[in-house]
Amino acid sequence: MTKKNVIVTLSESNVKNLSSVVKSLEKAGFEVENKFEYGVITGRIDENLIDKLSKRKSIESISEEKNIQLPPSDSPVQ
Repeated sequence: MTKKNVIVTLSESNVKNLSSVVKSLEKAGFEVENKFEYGVITGRIDENLIDKLSKRKSIESISEEKNIQLPPSDSPVQ
């Protein structure tokens, strides 16, 4: 199974329940990397579980984290 880096945004009414939502996500297989008190959680999860998690009432949205690669600082400007 392929794991994806995702950003989870909690619904406004669940920001105060951050700790319990984090525990619930971990139980579902979410590997939490960071959690922020304003209701954002970052981590990794199997891509086939993303839809299932996005249907939870506590979650406003789940988006895939994009990787951005910058050229080395000594490379010529294009």
